[in-house]
Order: sequence, then C-alpha cells, then structure tokens
Amino acid sequence: MMMIAILGCTVGAILGLRFNAFVLIPAVLSVLFVAAVAGIAQGGNLSAIVLGMGVGAVAVQAGYLVAAAMLFAYRQLRERRGRGNSPEIDLNSHSRALIP
Repeated sequence: MMMIAILGCTVGAILGLRFNAFVLIPAVLSVLFVAAVAGIAQGGNLSAIVLGMGVGAVAVQAGYLVAAAMLFAYRQLRERRGRGNSPEIDLNSHSRALIP
C-alpha cells in the first residue's frame, strides 16, 4: 500500500511539472488498472484491492497538485525578481557579422 502511494505521488509530481490537468484522466485510469491487477495477482480480497486503487488514485492527484503549486510559486517568484523574460538572441544576426 505504501509503495502504491509513493509511486503515485512521484508519477503525479512528474506529470504536474510538465503537463496540464487533462493528463490526470489517463494517469488515474492507468493507476486504477495497475492497482487492480496487482491486487488480484497477490490474491487480495476485494476491500484491499479497492483500498489500493483509491490510495493510488488520490496519490497521483495529490502529487500533481503539489508539483503544479510549487511550479506556479516558482514562476511567480521568478517574475517578481525580474527574471521572467529572458532576452531573445537572434543567432542569424550574430553569424552575419562574423562572415566577411
């Protein structure tokens, strides 16, 4: 059960840093399927399987929420410090100056 929670939070955090919230639908469905198959393979009773599925689904969503909130806070802090927009470098203009 603890392994499902740890893996779920880790997967959710990785997804929260990279994707928008719509990625949670296939992620949660995948976790539900994997938890159900693992519970059946271990020969667990129905209540243990359902509990594992619930813990996995909640862990993915919690990991996503925490990572997305941290990313949002980081971006806000970065903008307040004036580092939000980095200057664009046009490589073509620099290379023309080097060509005789």
